[in-house]
Amino acid sequence: MPHSQSTLLTPTEQRDLYGIPVLNEAEQQEYFTFDTIEMNTLNHFIDVKDAVYFAIILVFFKLKRTFISFQYQDVTAERQHVMKRYFPDLAFPKSMPTESTKKRIHLKVMEICQEKRLTGSVLSAVKHELRELTVYAPRQRQLLRELLHILNKHNVVIPKHTTLQSLVSQAWNQEQKHVLSLYLRHTTKDQRKTILALLDEAEEEAAILTMKADLRSFNTHDLWKEIEKYARLKSIFNMAKIVLEKLNFPLTTCQYYASLVHYYDRSHMQRIKPQKMGLYLLCYAFIRYPVVNDILIDAFKKRILGIQNKATEYINGQRLKHLEKIKEIHKQISAMMLMIDQSPSSTVSKRDMYQYIPEEEWQDAAFSLVDEKFDKQRLFWKYIDSLEDSIKLSIRVLFLALDFTIRQNDSLKTMEKNQKAPIEKTGLSEANSAYKTNS
Repeated sequence: MPHSQSTLLTPTEQRDLYGIPVLNEAEQQEYFTFDTIEMNTLNHFIDVKDAVYFAIILVFFKLKRTFISFQYQDVTAERQHVMKRYFPDLAFPKSMPTESTKKRIHLKVMEICQEKRLTGSVLSAVKHELRELTVYAPRQRQLLRELLHILNKHNVVIPKHTTLQSLVSQAWNQEQKHVLSLYLRHTTKDQRKTILALLDEAEEEAAILTMKADLRSFNTHDLWKEIEKYARLKSIFNMAKIVLEKLNFPLTTCQYYASLVHYYDRSHMQRIKPQKMGLYLLCYAFIRYPVVNDILIDAFKKRILGIQNKATEYINGQRLKHLEKIKEIHKQISAMMLMIDQSPSSTVSKRDMYQYIPEEEWQDAAFSLVDEKFDKQRLFWKYIDSLEDSIKLSIRVLFLALDFTIRQNDSLKTMEKNQKAPIEKTGLSEANSAYKTNS
């Protein structure tokens, strides 16, 4: 989270927003082509230096939606273009209008462009609307984009950078105080202690560090560690479901606060105010818990699939053995019957018959001849039974730990419903580009 007094615009962005536009000849020809109202105003000026200043500041204002500050020598090309195009017979002005005259010209420009200054009731309305949007824009730069859109929507002149920064900082600080007060109101002291225990130095390895690390493999030892992490996350996630719903956060805001936990190292997190860090960790648990749950579900599915594949291999191996066994029994029966047929005696002793099929194998041979079908299901469960200890160690533990209804979470649905169409991908200089389209 940025510092409350951080600079919102980079030097490049400040030049884009407040710098003097650089126009080529074609652009000068286009932008300095005025409509009837603009021409009437231009011709109304008695002093040519006032008229030239009006023409230049009007064009710059329509391009930037703010009043650009410039010196006489900064706009030589523009002055030459205006003089040559509109006042070819007059002497070149050698000075700028007075400050009071500039202000009167600015008022004329705003009247022509149907824009108003950020003062009085307009300022109050903008502040109120910006304050309403702070929950959707937890970053100050994001909030600045929202402010530029508000100004554009209400046809308000973009004020100085310091004013923009003051408005954003004020709204952002108010939201921070509001959110943290709600966090303290809706959590108990013990709950906050449980949350901050994730940073506890007394532990050999702080819990938050293990939670930030992804599962290395699906072996049993790593799975046990992941389940321990998951169980600890779950207790905080259950708090978060209740608390965050009362805070009425949109999902993107919760995701942003959660991302700060990934961004900061533990020493940095320990320097942040406890209530603020507690909120970040609460959001982190809310976002991270379903992710770890999905990882464990993948591990569960992979383990099940692995057992099924091994069971299939076992069954296929047993099928080949079964076919060989049936073939061998057929040979033995055939040879025994041939022996009986060729025997000179009318009777054949058991001892002679046992030479072909041993006595202890007669029952199995009889069953095999009666039903030669291969019972795959029986062999499948026979193999599963042989893995009882392994299943207890991993699959059963996983199954009991998993939350199969996490995506039906009411708090998550509420957050998604509270979403606002983001403008975060829009650059700061593009945030007021709609004005050019409307002009």
